[in-house]
Amino acid sequence: MITLIFAFFYFFSFSELKSNTTGNTYSKLEIVPASKLIKHKEEYLFGIKINLEEGWKTYWKNPGEAGAKIDIKWQKDSNISEMEVLFPFPEKFLDHQVETIGYEKEIIFPVKIKPKQNAQSINTDLTIEYLICKEICIPITEKKKINFLFNDFILDTSKNEVIKYLNKVPIRDSKTFQIIEIFEKTDNRVRLTLRPVDSEKKNYKIFTYSEETDVYVLSINPESKINIDLEIDKKISLMKNPFFVSISDGINFEEISVFPDQIKANSNLFYYLLLAFVGGLILNFMPCVLPVLSLKLFSFIKISDKNSIEVRKFSLATIFGIIFSFVLLSLFIISFKFFGLELGWGFQFQNYNFLLVITIIILLFSLNLLGFFDIFLPNKFTKSIYRFIDDDSSKGYFFSGVFSTLMATPCSAPFLGTAVGFSITSSYENIFFIFVFISLGFSMPYIIFTIRPSLIKRFPKPGKWMINFKFLLGLILLITFSWFLTLLNIDKHIITILVFLVLLISIIINKSIFSKVSSSLILISILYIFFSPSLKKKNEIKWKEFDETILKEYINSEQLIFLDFTADWCVTCQLNKLTTLDSKKLKKYFNKNDVKLLRGDWGEKDEKILSFISKFERYGIPVNIIYGPGDKQGVLLPEILTKDIVINELNLIK
Repeated sequence: MITLIFAFFYFFSFSELKSNTTGNTYSKLEIVPASKLIKHKEEYLFGIKINLEEGWKTYWKNPGEAGAKIDIKWQKDSNISEMEVLFPFPEKFLDHQVETIGYEKEIIFPVKIKPKQNAQSINTDLTIEYLICKEICIPITEKKKINFLFNDFILDTSKNEVIKYLNKVPIRDSKTFQIIEIFEKTDNRVRLTLRPVDSEKKNYKIFTYSEETDVYVLSINPESKINIDLEIDKKISLMKNPFFVSISDGINFEEISVFPDQIKANSNLFYYLLLAFVGGLILNFMPCVLPVLSLKLFSFIKISDKNSIEVRKFSLATIFGIIFSFVLLSLFIISFKFFGLELGWGFQFQNYNFLLVITIIILLFSLNLLGFFDIFLPNKFTKSIYRFIDDDSSKGYFFSGVFSTLMATPCSAPFLGTAVGFSITSSYENIFFIFVFISLGFSMPYIIFTIRPSLIKRFPKPGKWMINFKFLLGLILLITFSWFLTLLNIDKHIITILVFLVLLISIIINKSIFSKVSSSLILISILYIFFSPSLKKKNEIKWKEFDETILKEYINSEQLIFLDFTADWCVTCQLNKLTTLDSKKLKKYFNKNDVKLLRGDWGEKDEKILSFISKFERYGIPVNIIYGPGDKQGVLLPEILTKDIVINELNLIK
């Protein structure tokens, strides 16, 4: 919309100003060379040179969000049959949060001309229209007379200033960057995969151009190959003409033609289904799922003496619960996408009511396992509670599968972010199948029990040890309960007092040594943390709140940047902080290298954060991205961080 308004203003202004350039002291235009054409191979060239005052800019053939390209008109009765303005590779600028593409200080546009048959000379007036901008924009119209002889020309040399800029014009389809694959991700998104000239280079600049529609670069991921994700304003199936991708590694310049019939339907679905399955399998071992899985393991141990039919029945019930809940999540995402909205992985943890219900359920589970119900509640009421939270029927196992799915989404397993990101940007069918495969991976332990129910016989036999194990699970859930209270923004002093009272009562009512010792240890830890002097860490580092404008300023000033998207409910995020981001080694590195630290909090649904991370095909957290002079497009880090990964990747882009 900005571009259309700008273009309207631009051409309207030209029609009003015509050749009036009075008062333009900010740019100077001249024809170079002034008296002779340049012969380059079999073509004739001259150049339009524009010198700009400091801070002023003019524009590429795709000006970006605002601006307009240069335009030339000549007299119809001249000896010119064709004239083409060539555009050297541009730069990207950010002014008042508007991205534009163009040039500053000096630019020469090489102009290629083709004479009419048997023409000996050219003598005509050129009308040149161009736009310059700084705080304001000024459309300029200038008339220049050219008088060239075709048999009196200059041979091109590397010293010629027009040839210097001609060498920066991307060569169309030169095969410098080999196309590996072009496929359609959605009806308006394309993945272009290229083989680089030099695999060591990472700082690629890419611009797009189309006469038919607008094409945007969403992300660039340069590894052993270059993956470029593009978004098109028009459905690919409705496009009739090619669009063009200009790419440079600083030495080579190429313009790649992309024809609609080249873009094939996505053939990598199987790859993403495999990632979804493996991600779901690993999800079983993530910390947010372990309390629920431990409870179900406890239930399976209790039925280990039952026959294979019972084991299969309960396993299948859990599997159906998991698959049902993942299918439900996929339908939620499909329906939101249908209405033009986006949902991220773990979206339910941004809902206060959901958190409140889950917190109460976890508390009930914990108090049950710690023995509170048997002591404090009437027998009849206790049985009612048991039927709700300790149901060993098929229905109980089904809902435990649903519950484990709801608890799983604060965690992100490796591979899961890529699979979910692909699904959400893809078709409705792909969303459905990706989520089904995540559920199959997540259900794998129960699928194994269904196939081989005899494996459950290898678990330890029920006995006195189960009393201690049950109590341990209660303590784990109590810690989980306290974590959920923090997500509900309950005062930490109140949380501490509640947990303290529960532990104190559990020490009194439980007779086993294990329960008394374990409760006492946690109790002592709480008292130490609560009453100890403030433990201020050395080498403190300051995180700035994520702001895309600040990020772009850091990038333009070639700073080293670490960007962290997190939330209190994201267990993997907290794990990354504990093991990596808050470590002394990394804090020292950040301070020593003056790394700019930005952090986006996705604790509540933030469309700006979701929109930003979706450019990197991520729709859930954690998301960690680094920028530096060696890579201004951003390098996406793995979901689970280590100190060495962060330091090594930052060193590569210094």
